[in-house]
Amino acid sequence: MDSQERNEKHISQLLAEIRRQVRQIEKLECERRRVDEALRGFSKQIIETQELERTRVARELQESIAQMLVAVKYKIQSFSRIRGVREDVLRRIQEAEKLLDNAIKEVCRISHALRPSILDELGLIPALDSLGDEFRERTRIHLDVRYCTFKERLSSQLELALYRIFQEALSNVEKHSAARRVKVRLSRRGATIRLAIKDDGKGFDPISLRARKRRKPGLGLMDMRHRSEFVGGSLIVRAATGKGTEILVRTPYHVRGDGVPKKRVKKGKIKDGY
Repeated sequence: MDSQERNEKHISQLLAEIRRQVRQIEKLECERRRVDEALRGFSKQIIETQELERTRVARELQESIAQMLVAVKYKIQSFSRIRGVREDVLRRIQEAEKLLDNAIKEVCRISHALRPSILDELGLIPALDSLGDEFRERTRIHLDVRYCTFKERLSSQLELALYRIFQEALSNVEKHSAARRVKVRLSRRGATIRLAIKDDGKGFDPISLRARKRRKPGLGLMDMRHRSEFVGGSLIVRAATGKGTEILVRTPYHVRGDGVPKKRVKKGKIKDGY
């Protein structure tokens, strides 16, 4: 066998090995896609179960606990109308009424946070406005919100996903950021919806966060990412220590009756800086 034949045989063996490696890679890629699809289905099931339970608990709070508290309030008020009640007893009755008023308001607030009826009845923008107003009143943080207008109602899945992401992002700002200002932009460009939430808080180090995530993932970020992926979208977190945090969500635009789109936006990740 001369040198040329040996080279040809060697090249043929190399090509055969390359083809084998390519088949193996294709097989692994197919398996990865299958696992990703299974995980998305599992995440979807968790989110749907979670929302059903939220709706059930919210209904029970409104129809049971809140009504019982109102009944107790009216009963206590009836005591204050009894003639001859001592001043100190009357004062305690009034204090009890105030406590009950606060308890009723808190039950209503929790019920609304669990499942806002305004989202189902009026749509995404009024629901975000309501959530933003509550956030301003509770935290005194300046919230600058600008929305685009949609000619049609977005699909219920998309409205709920964007609402929950907005809700979780504001919760993170309130608990962790020490921010004074938050800027929110909701826009549409072609077939893509874009939601950006940026604060001027203390931010964080994405590298150390990734190290922590390998040990224990953050539930808030994980939930937001799963919700964006559930509607075919992606989520990116941009952060740097001392420079605030930005959450950027992109999802396909789909209105009621379309269902969840099959075409998905490229997955996002945590990024350093802005």
